[in-house]
Amino acid sequence: MDTFADWLFVVLWGAGVLLTLVPFVPATLLILAAALLHEALVGFRELSLGLWLALGVLALLAMSLDNLATLLGARRYGAGRAGLWGASGGNPRPFSGCPGGADSSLPPGLAL
Repeated sequence: MDTFADWLFVVLWGAGVLLTLVPFVPATLLILAAALLHEALVGFRELSLGLWLALGVLALLAMSLDNLATLLGARRYGAGRAGLWGASGGNPRPFSGCPGGADSSLPPGLAL
């Protein structure tokens, strides 16, 4: 079981690293979830609580820096007030304006 868990973690970690290049994909969370799944499969005996806290802090830092970089890029290239708000993660309707977005296939009365 440990060998399967190890290989599954490596595959999910590799996918997470590759998905960091794709916009709108929370790859950092995928990598953290891969570590959590691995620990669940091996019985939570390989990583200490301190290491889990460090991984959580690093994941939070990575996501925060990603949002900050998006905000600074939008600001640098002249985004307006609404654009800066959306770039900082303040969009209450994510993917709603994208073609094929989350609510584009819903009937007009049910769209968010």
